[in-house]
Amino acid sequence: MLPAFGVSVVFMSPQGQKVAKQAAHVVAQMCQPTPLKDPCDDLKQRVRLAKDRIRQNDKKGEAVCRDGMSRYQLQQRVNDWINLASARAQRDQTCHGGDDENRQIEQATAWHQLSNCQGFLR
Repeated sequence: MLPAFGVSVVFMSPQGQKVAKQAAHVVAQMCQPTPLKDPCDDLKQRVRLAKDRIRQNDKKGEAVCRDGMSRYQLQQRVNDWINLASARAQRDQTCHGGDDENRQIEQATAWHQLSNCQGFLR
C-alpha cells in the first residue's frame, strides 16, 4: 500500500490481468439496463411475414383466389389471407389505435380477399 495516496497496488501476471479484465467486462454487461422491448415489433414482424407469404404466391400470379383452383389451393390462400388480415388488425389496433386510413384500407383489402377465397370454397 502506498500510504501517501491511500491506494493499494496489486501486481498481476499477464494471465491474471487478462482474467481480471474479462471478469470486469462480464460484470459491466450484467449491470447494463436491458432495453424495453416494443410490443409492436413482434406485431410488425408478423405482418411482414404474412405479406411475404402473399407475395410469394403473387409472383406466380396466384395470390388471389380464382375459379378452377383446387380446394387445397383455395384453402392455402384462405390461410394466407386470414393470417395477413388478423396480423394487420392486431398491429393496427395495438400500435396505431386503428385510426390510420391507409392501414384501414390495407386491412379491409385483406379481409375482402379472405372473403373472396372463402366464397370459392362453398
